[in-house]
Amino acid sequence: MRIISATRKSQPDPEETPDSKLIRQIDNLQFLSKSFRDDSLTTGHFDDAKRFFTLINPIGPTPSFRPHVDIPELQMLFLNEATDLSDADPRVYISSQGERDKKREKAFQRYWAKEHVNQRIFEANIWSLFSSVGFLQVGVTESGLTRTGRTRVWVKSRNPETVYPDPAATSEENWAYVILEDEMYIDQACQFFDRARFIRSSGRMLRLLQSSAASGSFELPPGPMSVTGGPYASNDEEVTTDGRIVVRYCFCYDSTEQSVRESAGSSFNTSSVIPAGFQRRYPHGRMIVDSEGIVLFDDDNPFPFSEFPIIRITSMPTLYGFWGVPPQRYSRDLQNLAGRMYTQVFENAVRLNNGVWFINEVAGVDPANFGGIPAEVQIVNSQTQQGHIDLKVPPAFPQHFLEYPELLLQKQRTLQGFTPARSGEPGSGNISPNLFDSSIYQSQFLTRMRSRLMAEPLQRLAEIMFYTMLTYMTDSRTFPAFNEADIDEVRWEGDPNANIADHLIELDPNSIEAVSAKALRQMVPMLRQQGLIDARTGLELMGIPGADEIADNIENEQKLAALAKMSRKGK
Repeated sequence: MRIISATRKSQPDPEETPDSKLIRQIDNLQFLSKSFRDDSLTTGHFDDAKRFFTLINPIGPTPSFRPHVDIPELQMLFLNEATDLSDADPRVYISSQGERDKKREKAFQRYWAKEHVNQRIFEANIWSLFSSVGFLQVGVTESGLTRTGRTRVWVKSRNPETVYPDPAATSEENWAYVILEDEMYIDQACQFFDRARFIRSSGRMLRLLQSSAASGSFELPPGPMSVTGGPYASNDEEVTTDGRIVVRYCFCYDSTEQSVRESAGSSFNTSSVIPAGFQRRYPHGRMIVDSEGIVLFDDDNPFPFSEFPIIRITSMPTLYGFWGVPPQRYSRDLQNLAGRMYTQVFENAVRLNNGVWFINEVAGVDPANFGGIPAEVQIVNSQTQQGHIDLKVPPAFPQHFLEYPELLLQKQRTLQGFTPARSGEPGSGNISPNLFDSSIYQSQFLTRMRSRLMAEPLQRLAEIMFYTMLTYMTDSRTFPAFNEADIDEVRWEGDPNANIADHLIELDPNSIEAVSAKALRQMVPMLRQQGLIDARTGLELMGIPGADEIADNIENEQKLAALAKMSRKGK
């Protein structure tokens, strides 16, 4: 694809500037992406997913006798699933020029833990379970903008609503562009982009401070942040804004070419140029940043190997395009129906199960003074046999009527892979340990499928993160690894002249399988007993705190025992 360059010389247009032409093209690409996403997920899907996750009642206020019952079972099942998927310890192998680089492996593994990448993966899995897909983003913060004064490579999870991929793409391997949207204050944008100082206003509606700003009671002190808030004129209407702007990042593969002379300058010796004399203007892809009608950045993609720094996490196979089917759709209707049933049960209990008093008119009881409260004393006319008081109560509900909502919820658990076997209830009768473990393993088929779907995205995440670290973290630094015994420092050796193409990184797919990780911990004692692994490796696999110190103590005891045995033999 080709996007017009904002810096290319063209015929002057009195109505459009180069910036506006470029931004209009990005607007069209974003519109196409959003239209395809709405067709795939339905319009308003993300608002609906937000209400479902936050348990916001879409109906509004309801009568006291008919409360809206929300059963957050599916939400809890998804949190359980995301926890199991992130309960793994990804292992990477790094080689440089054909030799394994164990120092960089340890440094990268420690930096992975320091940046809490597993937590970001957990969040992306939650997004994918509720909103069809989740996204991880890799970024770089320059040394002048970090608290430590050193360049930082970070990973964060993104709201899928702020990501607009190529509608023709089926994965990250064949997309032509992707657009990201971030919200920030103008002062924040000025820290990253020099041209952000030309931004003057935004048309976004004020959310939290609308009432106070409209009444004039909200004032900011003098200084840079004074630009936040204030009125904004749009279509002859005055709208109050909170000062935040939408900064849009467009990553695309642009096939625009330029002459070698244009790239090198007029002083370049053309006699040494190859006959074609042209080269790609954006050999690694193109990155365009704009906000409020101003292009803030337009140049070559700064990420290595022409990669866009976005990784997609899926919870279901994506057979019909980039966006998969949200897992909540498979059973959410069952949960909603169970909630409606519980609502009806409560309403019936309140409205129908009220007892009714029948007082004969000759009983001598004044209905105005009769309260029907416990231990109440009323004098009944004993001169007639009809002077009695009766309490009539409707018959009790059938038992199956009360159990029906639970049957619906049990059906949902089965559809989402949370069977009784997964909870440790494989069935009645005597079951051997092997059959017990096998039943639990087979019951986690959805978790195993999602672990398999995570293998490729996490491999891509490890590659982008590692090569970005090699490119921008060129200084040497140490990462402390704390344990109960001591502080073990791991050193990252930065090299500004390093050729990143000489380094290869591979993520072990078996290390991210949640089920396999648990099974491996259970196998460690047996492997240790048979002498197939040493004590240090076994403790590390089981994740025991202070594994190195315990292993050292075991080795010292074994040495002392060996020396004592030799001394006895010598005597």
